[in-house]
Amino acid sequence: MNSPWISVCSRPPVWVIALGLTMLLAAACSPPRVLVSQHRLEMGTEALRDRILSQGLQLLGTPYLRAGKQAGGFDCSGLIYFVFSEQGVPMGHSAQQQMLAGQRVDVDDAVPGDLIFFGSKGKASHVGLVVDRGPGVLQVLHSSSSRGVIRENILRSDYWMRRLLRANSFSSYVPREMVAMRSLGD
Repeated sequence: MNSPWISVCSRPPVWVIALGLTMLLAAACSPPRVLVSQHRLEMGTEALRDRILSQGLQLLGTPYLRAGKQAGGFDCSGLIYFVFSEQGVPMGHSAQQQMLAGQRVDVDDAVPGDLIFFGSKGKASHVGLVVDRGPGVLQVLHSSSSRGVIRENILRSDYWMRRLLRANSFSSYVPREMVAMRSLGD
């Protein structure tokens, strides 16, 4: 059988060969894909969580500064922005942005590293970092306008409990690729 399609398919034009070779060359020059097990990702996330918690606790006593996002003084969202950003985790600048960027978890399931949001009518006006959890204890690191960066058990505060909006999971803020790359060095 002498079909024109057989001759076209058996001898591709030069441009098709050139395109194929270019694609192969580009693939060979691209960075290698890193495959990391889920266990390694979890280990990387835990190490990052520990670094953020440690850095946050070192800031206890730092004065309150409206719109402050540096070690000289913080407002609540500035404190969270600072400790996450110092570890390379991108974070919004306001409590509302930070709340909307994360994945909700039940407050009863919040663990150290998770974020707790306060406000009214679904709008966050204050944020804190969970630093300890136990029976009757939900210790939150936050920047209080009257006392600066403090550690407080919010379960013992009617003021904070009336304003509690939600908790967000720490891991929902961490880009997966970042943890994969960091976990290779752990």
